[in-house]
Amino acid sequence: MNFLHKKNTYKTVSIAILLTSLIALVGHQNISTLAQSEVLKSKYDQQKSEIDQKISNISGQINTLTGDLDNVSARKNSLAEQVNEMKTEINKTESLITDTKIAISKLEEQISENQKKITTLEGDMKNLVREIQKQDKNSPLEAILSSKNLGEILSNAYNLSSIQEKAARINKQLELATEELDQNKKQQEDTEKALNDTQFLLNSKKDSLSTLLIETQGQEDRYQKLIKASNEQKKTVVAQSFQVDADFKSAVTKENEELERQKRAEAEAKAETNKSNRNPITSNGDTSQGAYGYETNGAGCSFTEKGKLTAPAGYFIWPTNGYVSQSYGCPSSAGGSHDAFDIANSSGTPLFAIAAGSVMQKGFHAGGFGNFIIIRHVLPSGQRVYSLYAHMLQPSTVSGVVSQGQTIGYMGSTGSSTGTHTHFMLISDSIETTGSVGCNYGGSKCFDPATFLP
Repeated sequence: MNFLHKKNTYKTVSIAILLTSLIALVGHQNISTLAQSEVLKSKYDQQKSEIDQKISNISGQINTLTGDLDNVSARKNSLAEQVNEMKTEINKTESLITDTKIAISKLEEQISENQKKITTLEGDMKNLVREIQKQDKNSPLEAILSSKNLGEILSNAYNLSSIQEKAARINKQLELATEELDQNKKQQEDTEKALNDTQFLLNSKKDSLSTLLIETQGQEDRYQKLIKASNEQKKTVVAQSFQVDADFKSAVTKENEELERQKRAEAEAKAETNKSNRNPITSNGDTSQGAYGYETNGAGCSFTEKGKLTAPAGYFIWPTNGYVSQSYGCPSSAGGSHDAFDIANSSGTPLFAIAAGSVMQKGFHAGGFGNFIIIRHVLPSGQRVYSLYAHMLQPSTVSGVVSQGQTIGYMGSTGSSTGTHTHFMLISDSIETTGSVGCNYGGSKCFDPATFLP
C-alpha cells in the first residue's frame, strides 16, 4: 500500500477488517461458551469483591490497632519517664535526709560540748558567787580600813567590780549559746521531718506510676499480638486473592486456547476449501520447470504486476502462523482493494523470512506501516522480489543476509492498524525504480501472495 495516500481511505478498509474479525470470532464462539465465560467472570468478580472487602476490613482493623498501640506506647514511655523522674527525686531527698542527719549529729556534738562548757562555767559561777558573797560580808569601809595603802584599796574595789562583770558576761554567753543550739537543732529536726514526709509522698507516687507502667506494658503486648494476628490473617486473604487470580487466569487461558484451536481449525478448513477451488497453472506456462502459480482475483487489479514471476514449487514458506483475516484483491475478502495478505494472530507471534535474502529497509513508517521490514530475494531464475512485513510489535533487530525461516520480528499492531496482524506484501522489482513501498496507493506493483505461498 502507499501509506502517503492511505490515510484518506484506510478507515473504510479498517472498519471492514474489524467487522470481518468480529464476525469470525462470534462464529467460533458459540452461545454456551459465551455463557460459560460470563459465569466464570461473574464468579471471579464476586470472589474478588468479597476478598477485597475482607482485605479492606482487616487493613482498617490493623490501622485502628496500630493507632491504639501508638497511644499506649506513648503513654508507657511517658510513665517510664515519670517513674525515672520520681526515682531521681527520691534519690535527691534521701541524700538531703542523710545530710540533715549528719548536720543534726554535729549539732548534737556541739550541744554536748556546750553542755560541758556550761557545766564548767556553772562551777566557775559558783566560785565567783562565793567570792562575791565573801567580799560582801565586809563593808566598803572595812575593806578600805583593812587595806594597807591606797593602792590596795583601789585594787580590792576593782576586783570586786571585775568579778561581777565577768559573771554577768559568762551568764549572757551561756544563755545565747544554749538558745542558738536549741534553735539550730529544732530547725534541723523540722527539715528532717519535712524530708521524710516528701520521701513518703514520692515513694507513693512512684509505686502508683510503676503499677500503671506494668498495666500499660500489658496493654502494649496485647495490641502487638492483635496486630500480628491481623497481619497473618491479611496474608492469608491476600494469598487467597492471588489464588483466585491464578485460577481465573488459568480458566481464561484454557478458554482462549480452545477458541484459538477452533479458529485455526476453521481457518485451515477454509484454506483447504479455497485451495481446492483454485485452477492450478504455471506462472510461465511451462510445468516442466516446476514453477507454479494460481489464477486469483487480483489479476484485474491496477496494482498487480503483469509480468510473470518464476519460482520453483515450495520455494517460499509462510511468513507467520495465523489465519488470513483479509485477502489480496480488488475487491478483497473484506471489500475494497487490498495489495497484501493480512495474517492475524496474537501479539508477539514470530515472523519468518519466506526465503533467503538480504534486508533492504527497516524502521518505523509514520504513514501507516508502523514498524516494518523489507527483504530482497533473488530467485534461481535471477528475478528479484521483495517481501514486506508491516505493523510489527517492535523494530526488527536483524540486518544483512537472512536465511529462510529465520525470525525477523514479531507480530504487533503498530502504525495504522485495527488489530494485531501482519500486513504481508510481495513487491516486484518495480520498487527499485519507484522507491515506493506501496502498491495499491503507490507506484510499485505487487504479486498476490496466494500465488506463491504453499
